[in-house]
Amino acid sequence: MQHSKYLYDSNDLSMNRKYRFARIIAFTPFLALFLFSAEAHESDDYEKALQAFNKSEYEEAYIHVRNSLQQNPNYLPAKILIGQLFLKNGLYEEAYIEFSEVLENDGDVNLVVEPWGRSLIGMRDYQQIIDFDYAKKLTPVKLNKWLSLRGEACILMRTYTCAEESFNEILRKDGVNIDGLNGLAAVAIKQEDYIKASELVDKALSLNNESAVALDIKGQILRQQGQFDEAIIYLTRAFSLQPENPVISKHLVDAYISISDFNSAMHVAQKTLNQTPDDIFLMFASGWLAEQLPSVQDETSQIDKVAERLSGLPDELFAAEPSLRYLRGMVAFLKEQYESAREDFLAYQAAVGENIQTALLLGKTYLALDDEKSALAVLEIHESKLHGDVSHALLLAGLYITQGKSFKAVPLIEALETRYPESIDVRLMASRLLIERRRAKEGFEALDTLLEDFPESRPVLTAHAIANMQASRINAAAKSVEQLSSLYPDDISVMNMKSGLLILQNRVTEAHELLDKILQDSPDLFAARFNKANVLFRLGRSDEAKALLEKLLELKPAHIQSNLLFARITLVEGRYDDAIRMYRRLALNNKDSVAINAAILSAYLSKNDYAEALVILKKLNRLEPENPQHIAQLAQVYLKTGQRELASIEVNKLGLVGKETPSALAAQSQFWLALGDNDKALQSIRSAHQLVPNNIELHLQWIALLISTSQVTNANTELEMLRKTHPDNLRVIFKQAELAQAQGQNGKAFALYQSIMNADATYDLALAKLYTLVTQGESSEAFLAIIEKVVSSQPERYFPRSLLAQYHFYYGDEKVAIEHYETILEANSAPNRFALLNRLAELHIKIDIDKSIEYSTQAYALEPQDPNVLATYGWVLALNGEFEKSLPIMRDAYLRNAVSADIRYHLAYTLHHLGQNEEASEHLEELLESSANFSERSNAERLKDKIQSASDATSKTS
Repeated sequence: MQHSKYLYDSNDLSMNRKYRFARIIAFTPFLALFLFSAEAHESDDYEKALQAFNKSEYEEAYIHVRNSLQQNPNYLPAKILIGQLFLKNGLYEEAYIEFSEVLENDGDVNLVVEPWGRSLIGMRDYQQIIDFDYAKKLTPVKLNKWLSLRGEACILMRTYTCAEESFNEILRKDGVNIDGLNGLAAVAIKQEDYIKASELVDKALSLNNESAVALDIKGQILRQQGQFDEAIIYLTRAFSLQPENPVISKHLVDAYISISDFNSAMHVAQKTLNQTPDDIFLMFASGWLAEQLPSVQDETSQIDKVAERLSGLPDELFAAEPSLRYLRGMVAFLKEQYESAREDFLAYQAAVGENIQTALLLGKTYLALDDEKSALAVLEIHESKLHGDVSHALLLAGLYITQGKSFKAVPLIEALETRYPESIDVRLMASRLLIERRRAKEGFEALDTLLEDFPESRPVLTAHAIANMQASRINAAAKSVEQLSSLYPDDISVMNMKSGLLILQNRVTEAHELLDKILQDSPDLFAARFNKANVLFRLGRSDEAKALLEKLLELKPAHIQSNLLFARITLVEGRYDDAIRMYRRLALNNKDSVAINAAILSAYLSKNDYAEALVILKKLNRLEPENPQHIAQLAQVYLKTGQRELASIEVNKLGLVGKETPSALAAQSQFWLALGDNDKALQSIRSAHQLVPNNIELHLQWIALLISTSQVTNANTELEMLRKTHPDNLRVIFKQAELAQAQGQNGKAFALYQSIMNADATYDLALAKLYTLVTQGESSEAFLAIIEKVVSSQPERYFPRSLLAQYHFYYGDEKVAIEHYETILEANSAPNRFALLNRLAELHIKIDIDKSIEYSTQAYALEPQDPNVLATYGWVLALNGEFEKSLPIMRDAYLRNAVSADIRYHLAYTLHHLGQNEEASEHLEELLESSANFSERSNAERLKDKIQSASDATSKTS
């Protein structure tokens, strides 16, 4: 029989093993209830699980590890172990979930990269392995292992060039790496280049003639060449080394079948099935062989009188006479009872049919309810009838714009411009349309022309101010607002507009004072109350802002801006899912609202949910296909998710759409930089600078890019031009200092940073640069004189004191460091309190272990998943003799930062004191074999010798 009569895949898995293990999973909670009724510590169960796993007692291991996770669902060692159990039993998706959660919780990628990759291969999700983006975090050894996995995934996807790249990368780093040689040989087999495959595997076997993988590959080559007897010799040796490996077993069975040695094939198949009883190929082969071997008001009293009369009429009369519905709707509208008005107008329209007057009233009612979408729906069907009424036609045009249908506003505005060529209102709407259609330069030029023609026109001044405020053109907006304020100094709406400008200028205290004055005269002015809520939020008084917004939403439940601000506050508080739910509720009736979708996007980006962010971004780009901000955000998400080609497409689009927008070009420059194209990055930022040559910020960005790309001469030329026009600008001096630093002129840089601090003692970035230069050999005395003066004159500021404490921690007096850290702690001004507590714990280890325990315990309570906190806490416990309590902490620290030599030594130290010398020795041997120079190296060597001596003594005694 030819071996090609059946096919198999190394990842095929029957349900038998899954079902058997699934029964254990289902039964475990009940079993754990009886076995572990007393409270247990996750570490005890984990250690028992680990022992059972090492003995291949997987069912017992699963019971213990599940109990450990019940005690602490976030205990990373246990999550890794249960992942390995799932992997052993072919539950690849379950294993993948556990290993992925370890990575999401900052577990060290080096410890899970191999089983994580194996689970993906089991799931046939080869592309995720190929797109893996943790490579820079891998140690050299683990990087090779990952490259091997990547190569294997490429082979399984039949993308052999990709596979060769992976294995060649291994060999580029290590020319005699057996995994690289075996991998290239496997690729050659797939390409049927058996000569090349043989040369590669022979080289691998010369390095290690007991490599089961190399022996298996050699056997495959020989079998494909028809040398079955020789193939069986190599495959038999491979099988004897790894009898549990079903892939090798399959190859050996196939070889025996090729020579009709069914008895030997059956023997191998049955032997492997005893260990992997679920393997589809082996089950199929065994069966076939058996056959071969016989086996989500109006204020006037008249209106009130009419309302009272209408309220006394029976419902049947309204049904019989629709005009009463119309009248009641009008009364409700005038009394600002908009929900009632809406219902009556809708009922009247249903009874008598569509008509322009009812549509206008209904549209205005929807607008009063902040439902622009419905307002547009009832008005646009009457567009042709509105051309003779300029105000209502412009109302419709405005709705087209706000609802993302600017293309429909274009012919309407063109018709109005022809019919009303002298109308200021039409010209204002035309300029607004240009801005909305991303022809901002033309739109603002049109507004500026109107302002020159009508400098005291209130509508022009108001439109000019609002458009410029919305585009963050604050200086232009300020001129219009100041003109309005001088013409109408006591007008409440103008005062409220000024408060909005002050908010944009970040002059929130002034805005707060002005709003208090407005609300004192007009306490019910909704717009001013909303602006006050915004100011309260910006002042950090979120609870007061939310309380005010709740009152506003009682008045106008559908007011979009109030709802958006409330959700925004919720988002800033870190309640991402609650904020998203609020945004989603708003979107139910405003699904095409750009503002709402942009808010939903910000929420998903805040929680790093790029998949959902991508969905919203695609929608925003559909609604506003030429909006540079949306294009830039889409490019950013593509970069975040590793889709560099798609990111590049969006970056090119950004340059086309924003070619006359400096901010868009500046953003494009940053994207090209991220994509590694320095020339295009420089071209974009240079174009942005040329559009607004007097903009210092853009000029400095260009210079910074010139410096970072080593174009020092060009950077110096541009900087000299800026120094001539802005000799006292601290940002320019700062950039000059950075240039000197880039040229290795540290003394000149130090003097320039020092001059900045002399001019502005709050310029923290210059202070940080001085610290960096001190670490590189510049005068610590001069630095201390500057920073101590700053701390003395501004004792409440966090950064300078923290930097001074850091200096003393690394280079000065540890007692002085403690004094400053404790001052910060008492002031409760630390942004990362847990890190400060951890630093204090470190400083107290040698001088006061009790104080160290106190600080490290507090740090651990605040941030129990930070590897530095875990490392300090576990080590302090060990030094205090609390080894059993220390062990799970040290294991967790190691799993989150396996590269840290100190953490590994501290783990070994703890294991030794618990009598687990074998595992301690493994850690010490691997640690000391590396060339890593670490602070505890001599202690690690002594501990290793101590364990070895004790082991030798035990051996002699026995």
